[in-house]
Parts: sequence; structure tokens; C-alpha cells
Amino acid sequence: TSLMKFQFISVNLLSVLEGLALATFCGLVYYAAFFLQTMISPWVNYTQGIDWLFIPAGIKLVAFMIAGVWGFLGIAVFGLITAFDVWQSDSLAVHVGNILIWAGVPYVTYRFVAKMLSLDLELINLKYGHVVAIALATTLTSSVGSSLYQYLINNRSFDMLTLTTFAMVIGDFIATGVCVFALTFAVRKSGKGI
Repeated sequence: TSLMKFQFISVNLLSVLEGLALATFCGLVYYAAFFLQTMISPWVNYTQGIDWLFIPAGIKLVAFMIAGVWGFLGIAVFGLITAFDVWQSDSLAVHVGNILIWAGVPYVTYRFVAKMLSLDLELINLKYGHVVAIALATTLTSSVGSSLYQYLINNRSFDMLTLTTFAMVIGDFIATGVCVFALTFAVRKSGKGI
């Protein structure tokens, strides 16, 4: 009995360690994408925190698709780290709220849309039409949620709300489409699940 308990604990601990490694990997890829974004941002910037092409948004969705909740955790933690670069004057509580909306809302949206499209966990049945639907749904909910949050904490004025949301949807959708189409293409070429 004690051997069985030890094996159960060992398997669960290994699963958690693998999950943490996956979360860390997703977070590091996100962080690298954010660093790349800081280099191209002067050419694609619309306003503070919004670019017409935002590569980390695409990485965020790919992490959700490949790593599930572990991808969400990695993005949330590293997103919190990068939030201090974008919104230096905000408090930790404001950053946590922003990350919960910016990562949590699209994660829940992705899970809902994947269920509605009957996608399997390995994404074998993922089609290009699914990619468009997922990218549109997640970028819309993320952008609307983030813009409303920024308005509620007085980081955006009401008259900027529509314009910033529109710019964010465009930037996130383009980057998400590029990243997810690249993932889909890689899956199709490999002939295997992710």
C-alpha cells in the first residue's frame, strides 16, 4: 500500500513538474516575443500598450492551444512581468487585474470555441476556418475586456475606448493569425498531433 502511494505521489509530482516546465517554456517564448515586439513597436505603435501588430498575442493563443492551462499560467506570469514595461505607473493589483483579463478572458474564450468546434486536444481536426474563428473570438474578447478594464481604471478616456479597442483587435488578430496559421501549417506538414 505504501509503495502504491509513493508511485501515485511520484506520478503526480512528475506531472506537475512537467506542467511547470511547459508553463515556463510558454512564458519564455512569450517573453522573447515581447522583447521582439519592443524592437518593432516604434513602427507599428498606435498608442501606449497597443500596436497594429502585436506578436505576443499570437504566442498567447498558441500557448493556450498547445499547453492548455499550463500555457495560460506561463503567459500570465510572464505577462505580469512585461506589464511593468508597458504600464510603469500602475500598481501590482492593477497589473494582476489586467493580466487576468488579458490572458484569462481569451483562455476561457478559446476553451469555449474549441468545445463548440469539437476540436480534439491534439488539434488533429483543426482546420483553417477554425483558426480564423478562434483568432477572431479570442482577439475580440481580449481587446474589449482589456480596453474596458483600462477605461475603468482611468488609463483610457471614454472617447478613446472605441478606437483603441479597434486598433487592439486588428493588431492582435493579425499576429494571432500569423502565429496560429504557422502552427497549423507545421501540424499539417508533420502529419501528427501537437
